[in-house]
Amino acid sequence: MARIKIGNIKGPKGDTGAQGPQGVQGKQGVQGATGAQGATGPAGARGNRIYYSKYEATANKTDLYWSDLTPAVSTSNPPQVGDMMITPTGKLFAIVKVTVGGSGNGGGYNAVGNVLASLQGPKGDTGDTGPAGTMSTNQIFLAAHPVGCIYHSTNSVNPGSVYGGTWVACPSLGEYVWQRTR
Repeated sequence: MARIKIGNIKGPKGDTGAQGPQGVQGKQGVQGATGAQGATGPAGARGNRIYYSKYEATANKTDLYWSDLTPAVSTSNPPQVGDMMITPTGKLFAIVKVTVGGSGNGGGYNAVGNVLASLQGPKGDTGDTGPAGTMSTNQIFLAAHPVGCIYHSTNSVNPGSVYGGTWVACPSLGEYVWQRTR
């Protein structure tokens, strides 16, 4: 039979099929050279500092010497408004004013505002009274004068007859001297 070509007969496109599984990952390539380091950026603002003052300041006190502050400050490294100051009793103040000038005082003065906080807590309750001691006067005397101890007295009475223990009189040029032997 003879073939007759009629034309290109093509049907509509079918739906896309499901995606197949992912293939195995290939080897990682060689790492490239590191680039040059960039320029250093500008320095950030100085953070607030906390100073200890050996002077006990009160709220809203002015003319506080820098020489009373630790760590030490100077005109080239002064305290700044917003820094904090702690006093010997634990009061925390904000520094509200800084004045450069003067000599013999660390290079200037600062002023503080109100007390921000106190690092010292309230006084605790008084505890109970402890029990009375159980040692007699004689026992206390003997504990304070162990064997071998020398006892000087203006009284000629042997301490053993008053407090106990064995005492031997020692030669002396004035007052009476006794040594405990047992």
